[in-house]
Amino acid sequence: YEGACGTCPSSVTGTLSAMQNILRAEFNPEIEVIPLQNDEASH
Repeated sequence: YEGACGTCPSSVTGTLSAMQNILRAEFNPEIEVIPLQNDEASH
């Protein structure tokens, strides 16, 4: 996922942070969202 601004690193961080906050609120406060590199995601 590239976030709202495509290649902007800040958009990726902001999007992942928002996803983590939602998952923590809905399921478990200890959930951690960890970004994967493209080559890692394909394995």
